[in-house]
Amino acid sequence: MRRGLFLGMLLVISSMQPSLAGLDLIPGLSKMDKAKEYWREHRAERNEDFIFYGRVVDLDGVPVQGALVRMESRLWGVESGSAFRNYQATTDSKGNFTIGGYGELIGLLEITRDGYLYRFEYNRSRVLLYGKHVEKKGPGYGSQEPMVFKMRKKADLALVNTYGMGWLLRTDGYRLVDLYRMDMIDDANMMGAFRISSIFRDWHPDISIKLEGEPGQYRLVLEALDPESGFAQIDVEYPEQMTLAPEQGYQPRIVVPIGHDEFGQVTAYVRNAGGLFYSAISLRYNHVPVHRYVECNIGARTNLVGDRKLEPGLYEEYERQVKGKESQPLRRGDLPLLSEAL
Repeated sequence: MRRGLFLGMLLVISSMQPSLAGLDLIPGLSKMDKAKEYWREHRAERNEDFIFYGRVVDLDGVPVQGALVRMESRLWGVESGSAFRNYQATTDSKGNFTIGGYGELIGLLEITRDGYLYRFEYNRSRVLLYGKHVEKKGPGYGSQEPMVFKMRKKADLALVNTYGMGWLLRTDGYRLVDLYRMDMIDDANMMGAFRISSIFRDWHPDISIKLEGEPGQYRLVLEALDPESGFAQIDVEYPEQMTLAPEQGYQPRIVVPIGHDEFGQVTAYVRNAGGLFYSAISLRYNHVPVHRYVECNIGARTNLVGDRKLEPGLYEEYERQVKGKESQPLRRGDLPLLSEAL
């Protein structure tokens, strides 16, 4: 973990260290002895006492109290066995914490708190440099400007079953996506739909994703394929912020203009099968002008849980509706009946 955390930063620091060429002027010492002598002479310049100022918030910026923050500092010019020191602190009511230590840099290891999830992707800045050669300006060096770390607050009923798919779209090309089965086919492989349907009788596309126009004037078109279904487009920094689906404001289609050399992201809730279940999708696209296609990657999560079952309550309601009929597995052909009943 230590090597993974500091590897990139150490490469930068090594390029900043003074040259060792002058060590050859020290007579009677081996190369290693010369290096150790150099380190001893310059440790006071590279290492120093420090106080790190930090703050922990959730993805909406609300302070997180009682979070345990674990950090690690590195000493310059010390052999690897004793180069790292560990620290920990607990956040106060405003999410603030301080850590005092000694070394040339300090980096975040992890943050833990019941009901919250920490991921390094939420925090691109996790290391701070010290030493007499460092101009100490910016987040982390002072109490008035702490370095901010983010955690995601877990929802009581979050959309789950995260998965992803990727493909290339050409003009008038499209993909049909089954958000229930997590399967996809394209326009050049329609026989695949019949093969899927013959093996999994409940296969059914929920949305289509199509590319229209010409390079420089491309349009990405998303359409909901079931009656009373649609999209509720939102703007979030992290797709995991999408938890409970809203109950209104759904549109049957989304049209996204794509210009030259443009990349972006579409995030939206999807009301599937007339409201039988919901999905949250994050569609990333990238168009390179020299290519006559758009690269797409979709990640999705739904409120489906278990093996081929709906969230608790919905599946039981389905069984109640079909009571008296011959017992059979849940199939997409039965979904309209359930959606009308609900």
